[in-house]
Amino acid sequence: MNSLYGFSPLFSPFSLYTVLGSTLNGASSALVGSSSASQSSAYQTEISAYGQLLSSLSNFQYALLQIAYTNNPLTASSSNASVASPTAVSGAIAGTYNLSVSQLAQAQTVQSGTVADPANTVIGSGSLTIQTGSYNSSGNTFTSDGTSPVTVSVTNGTLNSIASAINTSGAGVTANVLQNGSGYTLSIASSSTGAQKNFSITVADSDGTNTDMGGLSQLAYDPTAASGAGKNLTLVQSGGNAAYSVNGVSSTSSSNYGVTLASNVSANLLQTGSTVVSVGVDFNQLSSNAQSLASAFNTFQSSINGLLASGGALQNNIVTSQLAMNMNSQALATLNNGSSTLRTLSQLGVQFQQPQTVGMVGTLTLNSNTLQYAYNLDQSGAASLLSQSAQGFNTLSGAYANAGYGILPQSISQLQKLVQSENTLVQYSSNQDPFNLNNLLAMMSNGTADQSANLSGSQISALAQYASVLSLGEPFAVQALLVGSIGQLGASSGFSAMA
Repeated sequence: MNSLYGFSPLFSPFSLYTVLGSTLNGASSALVGSSSASQSSAYQTEISAYGQLLSSLSNFQYALLQIAYTNNPLTASSSNASVASPTAVSGAIAGTYNLSVSQLAQAQTVQSGTVADPANTVIGSGSLTIQTGSYNSSGNTFTSDGTSPVTVSVTNGTLNSIASAINTSGAGVTANVLQNGSGYTLSIASSSTGAQKNFSITVADSDGTNTDMGGLSQLAYDPTAASGAGKNLTLVQSGGNAAYSVNGVSSTSSSNYGVTLASNVSANLLQTGSTVVSVGVDFNQLSSNAQSLASAFNTFQSSINGLLASGGALQNNIVTSQLAMNMNSQALATLNNGSSTLRTLSQLGVQFQQPQTVGMVGTLTLNSNTLQYAYNLDQSGAASLLSQSAQGFNTLSGAYANAGYGILPQSISQLQKLVQSENTLVQYSSNQDPFNLNNLLAMMSNGTADQSANLSGSQISALAQYASVLSLGEPFAVQALLVGSIGQLGASSGFSAMA
């Protein structure tokens, strides 16, 4: 039922004059009260049903926002996963990148001689000063990286205690005691890879000699010195940068992780070799979004169809029926998708099934094979079309649900005003001779605040429904209008508007 055209005893000027006439008896007063109460109940039912519809639309919109206003989901894959593991983030551009890795970034590692007992064999006392930087083999020079050197104090140090002291010093290196076939050795490695993170170890030995192979000076490592005379640890691996090329353009990186291949595309380098990195729409995410759209639509469809069905609270309701028709049209809409040939949801495999009953909302189902075909044809176009479709549904839903201007909130507001008007009539119908104009005017002048407000509501309802000539803020003008009208009627009927 469309509430704006529902029946009320005051819906025509003639009925208005009749119920205001002084000859109205108690039985007719009861009739007015009963009719108004029934009408108010009908309005309340419609308000409740609109509230359910609003809730369903809000849930639908929330699901749509997860699809409509996010960037196309992109993913990166590697043709040789053992060489590199790529990643694409928001803003990446679909494409392919030929990656060739000729060298991995590595950390400098040095190693001591062996001892039989790492816990009890004393190496010596003194201090170790560790400085990180870069070593130039061509000029045989070591250059600090600008960080401050760290000094580690050692007293009767064993391999175990020296390793522990180094690891707690924050010197930018890591020490480990390793077992080999002939005993135990101290391994010291840079905490970071790259040519700028090599290191030197200078010893201040308590035995007075800092570069020989006795005492703590056994652990000295000056890359510019001679072996056994200050370069006493054995170099296992030099620190170096990763070397690679992308589409033929060479580059280096101090790390193997997060190596930039292109804007918003990176990779972790795993070993030397070649691979093709492909960046494109993530099919799994696209499929998930398409299914989410269909599921959200069908959930809303179930709700609105329940209200529109025979016996439903909004059966034959014009507003709701129009929404149902618009939803069906949106599901079948042809969209402007740029240069892509993908323009309808059905081309993505999101297929619309017509409702079995005319006036209801249909359903959406997802055909994964069709979606896969569309993805292979045009990845970006498929993602764009799905996003646009979700935006279209969201815009349509907003026209009905959004606060302030949505059709449903406005309809609810109008129905609430009608409920107030009908409730006013019910209140006055319980009074003796409630529509005697003399009594009404007396209540207007001398009644309580609540009574005065209710009377104004009754007059305002009469004005809005029939006269449409004065604003809601002029109750006394309405009163004058009623007095004048009934005065004219009273001249021929014997009714008098005067006290």
